[in-house]
Amino acid sequence: MKHADIFKLIVKVFGVFLLYQAVSLFTDYLTAVGATERIGAPAFIKIAGLVAASVWFLFGAPPIQRWAYPEAKTSSAPASEPVEEVGTSCVRCGNNMPDDSKTCPSCGWTQPRQL
Repeated sequence: MKHADIFKLIVKVFGVFLLYQAVSLFTDYLTAVGATERIGAPAFIKIAGLVAASVWFLFGAPPIQRWAYPEAKTSSAPASEPVEEVGTSCVRCGNNMPDDSKTCPSCGWTQPRQL
């Protein structure tokens, strides 16, 4: 298992934990107050916040995952095929040059004679 997959799993487990906390808080509130009473604003905000956070983490918390494991930038251009060498290479810069040339067109270096 890769590190990014383990991180995704941890994030989702945290979402399940927050969902458990929201359900637990809701049931505790119902048993303490009773099912006939209205849920007060502070309790509703706590429960709604826990549910929202748990859903966000269950969906993977995308900003956190992008921050922790940014995807590698890949170009959509096809990979260039290897260039076939024509002639000889310069002894100084290594660039290709024509066989009959005595100086390199890139760096101007005089080439030794071919034996």
